[in-house]
Amino acid sequence: MKKQINKQICTGVLVLSVPLIFLVGCAGNDGVRSFSETAEMENNLNEMYLGDVPVEAALKIEEKSSEVENPSELTVQTEAAPQTEVERVKPRENTTPMPQQKIIRFAFDQADVEAEYGELLWQYAQYMKENPKIILNISGHTDSSGVKAYNQMLSEKRAQHVANLLQEFGVPRERIRVMGFASDRPLANASSNREQRRVELEYSNQDEILFSANN
Repeated sequence: MKKQINKQICTGVLVLSVPLIFLVGCAGNDGVRSFSETAEMENNLNEMYLGDVPVEAALKIEEKSSEVENPSELTVQTEAAPQTEVERVKPRENTTPMPQQKIIRFAFDQADVEAEYGELLWQYAQYMKENPKIILNISGHTDSSGVKAYNQMLSEKRAQHVANLLQEFGVPRERIRVMGFASDRPLANASSNREQRRVELEYSNQDEILFSANN
């Protein structure tokens, strides 16, 4: 009788133990699978969003990027940087200095301008174009030899040839005044007749000429 009871007890214990063992095993397997899956997900996230950047560095980058809500503001501030003194004060470019040579010489009984004066007249033209209120007075002269009437015509012709070259260089005709004086205005310090055969160039201010004309 006792053996039967003990046998029944053992059988009951075994019956009860089997489900418990099964449950414990399942729970253990679930726990191991859950842990491994979590680690794998973290690794995948690290590779996807961080790459080779350590987690601590990635967090710092994220904090810095969150401080700048609108990155375009940085670009505007950089472009609006104040200019330096060197950038603000720049020398005037393409300015032609006032020509200092005021006399063009001519050969005997000639009105053609020699090639050596081409660059000088170009400088006169550039200076006048950069200074629009300047008027250029061109006066022709001859030596005392010959008939006065002929010398008058020759002096005017010399002055006109110089004016024509300036107009070819871009000077407006209304800003040039042409005059001929024959031999009436000789140079006091001239040592030869060649020095008397000349054209003189003198500047005048346009406002001064208009003022004197009105008075």
